[in-house]
Amino acid sequence: MIESGSTALDSHTYSAVELVRYALHDPAKFKQVDAMLVQRMPDPAAAKLLIAAFEAGTAPAWLVAYLIGRISADCGYATARTIVLATPGQLAESYAAVAMVRIRGARAFADLAELLKTAPQRASREAAASGLAEFGSVEATELILAAGQAQTIRATIARRLLTPTPRQL
Repeated sequence: MIESGSTALDSHTYSAVELVRYALHDPAKFKQVDAMLVQRMPDPAAAKLLIAAFEAGTAPAWLVAYLIGRISADCGYATARTIVLATPGQLAESYAAVAMVRIRGARAFADLAELLKTAPQRASREAAASGLAEFGSVEATELILAAGQAQTIRATIARRLLTPTPRQL
């Protein structure tokens, strides 16, 4: 097992499951784990470990959402969607909406569009908007703009999502 604070994480190739265990043990190291997961293929076993931790309540929702998106295994999609609707805070629902896109790509579009329109909590609708913003398409832009104008999401959120950042220019 990888020990918290270990510098060996950088000098050895660990499985995705080992990396997830490391992050679950020390959530503060999630960016270090993320950097090692970024170029990997989807790993259902690692996703199932995160799903089990989420369902048991032993891992923060934000960490599960973030890493399940990075792992990108299809079995994590339902958990990401559950987190969007649960609105646990700490950016978990936004990470989860982006995870939906990372997991299913264009196949997540209709689901996120539906959540934007019908999710009962504003935080869930705003998270769905952040997932849609990942597409950068005209259709996504129109949906986000319409939601901001209809006040189903805050106008400030719609504006932030639709304003290009310097890295996007």
